[in-house]
Amino acid sequence: MDYKELMENARKCLGKCKGCPVCNGVACRNTIPGPGAKGVGDTAIRNYNKWQEIRVVMDTLCAKRPVDTSLELFGKTFKYPIFAGPVGAVAMHYSDKYNDVTYNAELVPGAAEAGIAAFTGDGMDPQVMQGATAAIKACGGLGVPTVKPWNTRMISEKMEQVKDSNAFAVAMDVDAAGLP
Repeated sequence: MDYKELMENARKCLGKCKGCPVCNGVACRNTIPGPGAKGVGDTAIRNYNKWQEIRVVMDTLCAKRPVDTSLELFGKTFKYPIFAGPVGAVAMHYSDKYNDVTYNAELVPGAAEAGIAAFTGDGMDPQVMQGATAAIKACGGLGVPTVKPWNTRMISEKMEQVKDSNAFAVAMDVDAAGLP
């Protein structure tokens, strides 16, 4: 299968996502309530454009030796200094091939196998955090559950699940404060 066939096949499974050659938010601006749709709908576009301004200038005057890309964070060592970002409302934003629970069940061990960690999404359905923390626990705590700060009771319940998962860190999705 070549790249063109891969993309054609992917587009059949992506639902609302158009599978653009460059995921820059332009084609999906203001069309779905998730990626790039906060405020006036240009968040993904602005983020993509800012990343284009970053350049890594390699120092050609250094000794030729293996490069160490590892990162130690909160007592864990990762192969690369990158993480998989949290994605929520998977079926609504992308397609019904996965839901939040099945997506996180694939994402967390896949990231761990690659030597990085995955941030998991959250949702109103309690099964989302239950599934995310179960996946993280199964990977020895190698994952970062992202808790939405909707109300104190829900935060407390979710933090108990986070503690039980032995996650090495936890995140909070502050742009979702008060949404429900």
